[in-house]
Amino acid sequence: MLTKEKPHELFVLLILNVAVMLWGFSGLFGKVVEADAYNLTFWRMAIACIALAGVYFYRHGIGAIQWNKHLAWKNIVCGILLAVHWVAFFKVIQMSTIAMAIIFHASFVFLVAVVEPFIVKEKPRMRTVLVAVFGTLALIITMAFHVGTIQPLIWVYGVAVSAGYAALALLNRTILIEEDTLDCMTAQFFYGALLLLPLGLTGVTSFFDLSMISFGKLLILGVLTTAVGHSIYFWSLRHVSATKASVLTMMEPAYAILFAVLILGEYPDQAMFIGAVIVVLCAVTIAFTTVAKALKEDESL
Repeated sequence: MLTKEKPHELFVLLILNVAVMLWGFSGLFGKVVEADAYNLTFWRMAIACIALAGVYFYRHGIGAIQWNKHLAWKNIVCGILLAVHWVAFFKVIQMSTIAMAIIFHASFVFLVAVVEPFIVKEKPRMRTVLVAVFGTLALIITMAFHVGTIQPLIWVYGVAVSAGYAALALLNRTILIEEDTLDCMTAQFFYGALLLLPLGLTGVTSFFDLSMISFGKLLILGVLTTAVGHSIYFWSLRHVSATKASVLTMMEPAYAILFAVLILGEYPDQAMFIGAVIVVLCAVTIAFTTVAKALKEDESL
C-alpha cells in the first residue's frame, strides 16, 4: 500500500514564504483599484472561488459535490471570518496606509501562539512563543508611535483584522488536518462572497460599476494573491503548526512595505521601518531554528 510521504518542513516553510509574498502584494490593490472595501472583498472572494472551483471540477468531476453538514458549517464560519477580515483590512488601507493595515494583520500571531496549544492539545514550544510575543510587541510599539495620527475607527478595523484572522487560522488548522485544502478554500470563498452579495443587491454598494481596467486588477487579486496564496498557506498548516506558520507571516509587513515603495512610492516613516526590520529578524530566527532542527534530524538518520 502506497502512502504519501510528508514533505520536508523546510520545503513547507519556503512554500509558505511565497504565500506571504503574495499577501504582501495584495495590499496594493486597496490603493490602485477604484472601489470600496466591500467591492474589493466581494470580487476577491468571488473570483478566487471561481478559479478554485475550476480546479475542483477538473479533479473530481462535475457530479462530485457532496454535502457534509458538519464540514459545511465550519466552512461557512471560516468564510464569514475571512470576509470580515478582508473588509476591515481594505478599510484600514483606504483610511491610512498599506503598512498600517499589514502591521495590524501581522499582530494576529500573538493570539495564535497563546490559544493554539489549548485547542489542538500540542505542547507549546517556548522558543516559538517567545519569538511570536517579541515580534508582536515590536508591532505594538511601532503602532504606539502613531496613536495621535490614527483615527479611532481605524483601531476598530485593526482589531477586526487581527482577531478575525487569528480565529480563521485556528479554525482552519482543525479542519485542514483531515480535509482537502482546495475544496475547503473554494467553499469558504463562496460563502464569504455570498455573505457580501446582499450589500450589492440592496444598494449599499455597487458590485458591477467597475471599469475594465479595475476588473483586470481584481482578476490578479482574486486568482494570484488569493486563490493561489491562501491555498498554499492553508496547505502548509497540514504540515506545520499555525503558530510557526503565523510567525513566518510576520515577513508580510516587510514585503508589503517593499512593494508599496517600489510600485506606489509610499515610503514608511522611521518607526514603521524599524518595526518592519524587527519582525523580519523574528521570522529569520524561526527559519534558522527550523533549518537547525532539520539538519539535526538528517544527521540522526
